[in-house]
Amino acid sequence: TDQEMKANRDRSIFKLVFRKHHEENDAFTESSTRSEELQEVEELTVIPTLKLSEIVLGRVLGSGGTCKIKEITEFNFCRDCDRQKQFSQLWEYQNCESVERGKFRSKRFRYVIKQLKTNLNPEEHVVGVTDLMNEAMHLKRIAHPNILRIRGVASHEEESTKFFIVLDRLYFTLEQQTDKWRKQADNRASSWKNCSSGRQIWSEKINVGYDIAGAMNYLHKKRIIYRDLKPQNIGFDVQGKVKLFDFDLAKELPSTDKGEYFNMTGLTGSIRYMSPEVFNEKLYNLSADVYSFGILFWQICSTQIPFFRMTIKTIHDQVANGSCRPHIPFGWDKQLRQLMKRCWNSHPSLRPSFFNVLEILGEVRENH
Repeated sequence: TDQEMKANRDRSIFKLVFRKHHEENDAFTESSTRSEELQEVEELTVIPTLKLSEIVLGRVLGSGGTCKIKEITEFNFCRDCDRQKQFSQLWEYQNCESVERGKFRSKRFRYVIKQLKTNLNPEEHVVGVTDLMNEAMHLKRIAHPNILRIRGVASHEEESTKFFIVLDRLYFTLEQQTDKWRKQADNRASSWKNCSSGRQIWSEKINVGYDIAGAMNYLHKKRIIYRDLKPQNIGFDVQGKVKLFDFDLAKELPSTDKGEYFNMTGLTGSIRYMSPEVFNEKLYNLSADVYSFGILFWQICSTQIPFFRMTIKTIHDQVANGSCRPHIPFGWDKQLRQLMKRCWNSHPSLRPSFFNVLEILGEVRENH
């Protein structure tokens, strides 16, 4: 029957998903066994599981790639006291208010669902499920104030087409914040410490850079390379706190000598922020993220898009295989200027660690 064919297709997709999830790790570890695949499934279910029928969805907040984001307006546990108790403890429900008949209404809609688009072809579907599972498995092991928190994942009862994860909601991105800074700034405000409004804006920029560096330092301590650091992947929650999100391209590296380079997928991430070694599909390591941070932090400070109007070929020739870098105004703080140059050095071994970046930004923040 059509239903049986669909069920078989779903099972095949999940087998492909877990095989695909382990393939990239084969360069570092032995081939995964069936028991290891099952262990990955069990680890994933440590995250609280939800049925789609228990979630009341609101409007679409965003869409990209294979997924879309919708706000969650309500959780409906249909008078299931055990489920109500479980989620009230897990989420501490300071962000939700209890409603009659087993419903929890999300205050100011503080949670979102990330789910697959409905119009994906089979190949896109496999990629989408793989990316969502990869993101879930990374986020469940992460607890940092500047990294988006995962709240739940689809139960095993859901079909693969309905796989989803539940996340805290973000209200605007760093891209939008830099636009705001640009509009606020004038010639005096954009100069270093030149007036009260300028000092306030610079203080905000340094704090944002410091928080991003803190999140990245935490990931690198866990040997996780992020690979897609850009303004669109950094947001702000309801309290205005910086949150790093979207772990589709993140990867855990083996515990080994920090100076070792690995054979990973090249041309991964966003071209403007991509390190030369990743752009040129060479071996790379955690320092590729540091390069991206240098470009990103320049954008935070300048509120300008790096390498604006450059074609991919021009970036390849002049940036990835040349010495072209963003212009740093002489009026900026000397420590910041030196930090940016060190971060985007063409030689990975000469870039600072995020621990060093944090130290420098901490000093600048104290002196500002």
